[in-house]
Amino acid sequence: MTGGKWQRSPNCGHYAVQRPSSTIVVPCRILGDFVADAFPHGTVHEAGEDMQAALRSDPVVFALWEGLTPLGRNEFICWVDDAKQAKTRLRRIERSCEELLEGKKRPCCWVGCIHRTDKAPSRWQQAVLIDRQGKGRP
Repeated sequence: MTGGKWQRSPNCGHYAVQRPSSTIVVPCRILGDFVADAFPHGTVHEAGEDMQAALRSDPVVFALWEGLTPLGRNEFICWVDDAKQAKTRLRRIERSCEELLEGKKRPCCWVGCIHRTDKAPSRWQQAVLIDRQGKGRP
């Protein structure tokens, strides 16, 4: 996914990789002697083990994940968790990693997390909730 060779900076303790279009710098706590055990989740949802493994598998993707706001992470997690089939979930996890590398802060074409209690659902979210109630889904 990343391409290029990681090099540790002797001055600041960060790692960097040169890519064709840019240089990406990642704090050494991601690639250094240890990887922090704590995983940054969302405000409402916690990422499943499969999603955590995919995000941690690429240091650049994981650094981008850590850079998201908790609400941004929550949107990706909710979108992945909303999948009905395992293959859809896997595809959404892969797409999440790709979208992070593209610089996106939220999943594309997603209505938004309907599980948040800190704000009223938007019209679009209300339509989704009404549709789900008609189909007998929570």
